[in-house]
Amino acid sequence: MNKDLDYYMRLNYKIEIIKDEEEKSYVIRCPELTGCITCAESIELGLEMIDDAKKCWFTACMEDGIAIPEPSILKDYNSRLKLRTANS
Repeated sequence: MNKDLDYYMRLNYKIEIIKDEEEKSYVIRCPELTGCITCAESIELGLEMIDDAKKCWFTACMEDGIAIPEPSILKDYNSRLKLRTANS
């Protein structure tokens, strides 16, 4: 399987939304992608912006040869599937 930008963009990474009372805005980040973060005045805009942030983050990693982690939910699922298959 070719793990290109489209592959990673389709994966379901966790997204955290943190309200910044002082700035009257929201911080949106993907905790599994260290440093993948954005800020916006609304949650809706932030969710659009985090997609762009992920795209830039993935592109930079691929250009620099840095391994991109897959979502932990997917890793947990694959581990259980392998265990179940081995025990069958």
